[in-house]
Amino acid sequence: MNIVLVIIDALRVRNVSSYGYALPTTPYLDRLAANGVLFENAFACANATIPSLTTILSGLYPLSHGIARHRPLAREEAERGKRLTLLAEVLSSAGYQTAGVDILGLWLSKGYDHYLTPKPYDARTVSSAARDLINNVLRPPFFLMTHFWDTHMGYNPGPGGGPFAGRAAEYPGSGISTQVILDTAKNPWYKAFLTIALYGTRTFGEVMARYDGAISAADTAVGEILACLENNGYGSDTLILVTGDHGESLLEHGIYFDHHGLYDVSIHVPLIALFPGLGARGIRKKALVQHTDIVPTVMEMIGLPWPGAKPDGKSLLPLIHGRLDAIRSAAYSVEATYEDRHSIRTLTHHYIVTPQNSRATCQLCEVVHGSEQELFDLAQDPVEVKNLAGLRPQLAGALAKALAAWSRHTGGRYAAIQLLGNRAGVLRKKSGRVIPWRRADAE
Repeated sequence: MNIVLVIIDALRVRNVSSYGYALPTTPYLDRLAANGVLFENAFACANATIPSLTTILSGLYPLSHGIARHRPLAREEAERGKRLTLLAEVLSSAGYQTAGVDILGLWLSKGYDHYLTPKPYDARTVSSAARDLINNVLRPPFFLMTHFWDTHMGYNPGPGGGPFAGRAAEYPGSGISTQVILDTAKNPWYKAFLTIALYGTRTFGEVMARYDGAISAADTAVGEILACLENNGYGSDTLILVTGDHGESLLEHGIYFDHHGLYDVSIHVPLIALFPGLGARGIRKKALVQHTDIVPTVMEMIGLPWPGAKPDGKSLLPLIHGRLDAIRSAAYSVEATYEDRHSIRTLTHHYIVTPQNSRATCQLCEVVHGSEQELFDLAQDPVEVKNLAGLRPQLAGALAKALAAWSRHTGGRYAAIQLLGNRAGVLRKKSGRVIPWRRADAE
């Protein structure tokens, strides 16, 4: 059995058409969902790329593998990453040919026979590299991982601005100038980053149309890869998993075009899978699942044990077979890049807390987003704007207790991961000069 893992950066559920979005952003993912399984409640374990990909490829929560922030990385985090056992390494040892298409490198490139970073790095070149690997390099059994970055801030919809460029006036905030963000940005690095990333746009609506266009570009590229698998006769014997490493906040919570904050917009991600031989077609599962569940699922599908640290996640197959209705009662996430926050998310409520109030201030925006302790009733308030922590102290206390127990259980010596000093003072500022943003600095 071959395995194809597709990660689309900063892809939030709310803008994926198979999850109910009004615009047709993802026809190829929709088709995959119609032929496979769509998980309605999949959650990232971190809201930044490096810890999230580390979790996806190890099956461990960030507090277990010890990497909870993106960049800059502390020296001890890099050492932890080198010691981890990752999926490509395990599959390579089991006789799989392994290939990855990504720009991150680091320990995340371990275990690949071929690790490509095409230039320019966009949906078209990633798709081309992946298809070349399938057509000319890889032979069964193989593992292919591709990581699309077009949906990361800077949103690259491709030539012509993408299919939604002419509909910018239909988006919320279409009458608000992007200059509003630039005028209120306090952090000079963040302001420089936004100036570059928002170049060529005038309104919020134009930026949001660009984001949807970037989703469409990535979706089209995924469709090309899926067609290539079919054309090579691999379609009936390939496990396909598509997810986002984290979501994206567009206008919500005063967090503009980024993914800090542990609100649903930043951690609720799509997870769509095609399981060969199981006859699971057009199925939607409401159970809570997380990125930690990908490694156990892959290993059960191919019938091999995991040789590294036991994954924190659980196989999704009992859900697919109908043996279980749920594999967990809550999803857990952490943040330690711009803010220090932990969250516990059930099907009905979402509790977010700053372990120490002194680290509640966002080092990117230089404000406290929301409050140090937040509780949302998702049935009554799905967009998470009414904080009930003060009104329902018993429920908040119970969730806080469960979150603390999870942190102790999974974290061990890494349970107290904190922000790396004053990150706002580290971000691209040198001798009073702001260093231009680079794609490699993205998350």
